[in-house]
Amino acid sequence: FNLLPAFRVKAANISILHEPSQFYNALICGIAGARRRIVLASLYLGCGAHERRLVQSMVSALDAAGSPTRQRPLRVRVLLDAARGTRGSPLNSSTAMLRPLCAAAERRCHGNVWSNRADVRVSFYRCPSLLAALLPERINEVVGLQHMKIYLFDDSVILSGANLSRDYFTDRQDRYLLIRDAPRLCDFLEKLVDCVSDASEQLSSDGCLSQPARPPGQWLGDRVNRLIAEFATSQDCSGESDSTVYAMVQMGPMGVCDDAYATQRLLHQLPQLLQTGQHQLHLASGYFNLTDDFTEALLTAPQQLRVLCASPAANSFYKSTGPSYFIPAAYSQLERQFLAAAAKLRRPAAEAAQPSLLAEYARPGWTFHAKGLWLGDRAGQRVGLTLVGSSNFGYRTRLRDLEVQFGLATDCDRLAARLAEERDGLFQHGQPVSMATLNAADRRAPAWLRLAMPAFKTYC
Repeated sequence: FNLLPAFRVKAANISILHEPSQFYNALICGIAGARRRIVLASLYLGCGAHERRLVQSMVSALDAAGSPTRQRPLRVRVLLDAARGTRGSPLNSSTAMLRPLCAAAERRCHGNVWSNRADVRVSFYRCPSLLAALLPERINEVVGLQHMKIYLFDDSVILSGANLSRDYFTDRQDRYLLIRDAPRLCDFLEKLVDCVSDASEQLSSDGCLSQPARPPGQWLGDRVNRLIAEFATSQDCSGESDSTVYAMVQMGPMGVCDDAYATQRLLHQLPQLLQTGQHQLHLASGYFNLTDDFTEALLTAPQQLRVLCASPAANSFYKSTGPSYFIPAAYSQLERQFLAAAAKLRRPAAEAAQPSLLAEYARPGWTFHAKGLWLGDRAGQRVGLTLVGSSNFGYRTRLRDLEVQFGLATDCDRLAARLAEERDGLFQHGQPVSMATLNAADRRAPAWLRLAMPAFKTYC
């Protein structure tokens, strides 16, 4: 992690949220309390009552900020994905939901028209692939998405993998770390969002999206890499802090690969860390599709490893319509391949000592979207390092989407214990999965899907 942007923080300023309702309340409170900036980056914004309240909170915060002539107006930045954000009817999409925010910005500009002096910017990133332009709605989302999750208010930020829709506020489990008093981290994230926004389409109050001056391309990757280098080389002088947040950006199509490189370096060190018997590793992914090198590194390590993924009923595509109906079955096939690899790569002693290597999140009425990694002590009481963010550790993350993941390392025993509690709260809903489970008739993938898996793996 030495080459990554690193931000010193105090453990006392880190809160771990456990429930979707806490996440939603933190968003509402963060927006209401913001005085200088609100920065939201997500895949999409839903179209229900919860989401309307979020937008109205931003409008109210903007109106309360006063005249646009004030020296430090409230800045509001929203970044979403264009393919996902425009899906649906013109009156039932993310663009439609955010029109009132754009209208509020226009009211604050002279002449009641949009101008560069407006302090609101609502951006929709569109994957530059020609294939994405040719494919129909929904299917075009497999090519590449804006998948970063950043929820920032002044100098506080929520690190999460959750999106901005009702399910993520009620009964879709994710992870949420609220970090307060982190101005340098928030400065970096705001600039990162600005970089992507400059390559994105801009929303106006009439619901129209205007094209960017320069579409996404290598120039965007170069600019983001310069931003990363700027913050990686500058010094953070927070001497009293006991924890460090590392930012790992991944934009594979643009040549930004910090997340992939940092994760690979960590994986290469895992065998040495775990061989001592002093550590154990937990990994979670709502969409379990690890890259081959990630799988090999995990499975060749000693036995202190547990993996949690979504059961078919906890998969967000469960009982979906159209081609996405088969997605849960595809992930079951990927689980089967993982266990087959485990049988080949893991030592017999490790298999005997840990028959429950893989578990599925099964909580009635809930879906599972959490992802991350926890490196803890052998006793299971402390977690000294965790990864949290938008990454699922798969091929999409590495090759297609825009992602940001965070590493949190701490020397604070109290925070390390709370991270262990967060991990255990997720894994307590895990049901052990064996090859026999996956070979049951109701879990078998159709023959055509099994044949298509090599191609499917790179798109999910």
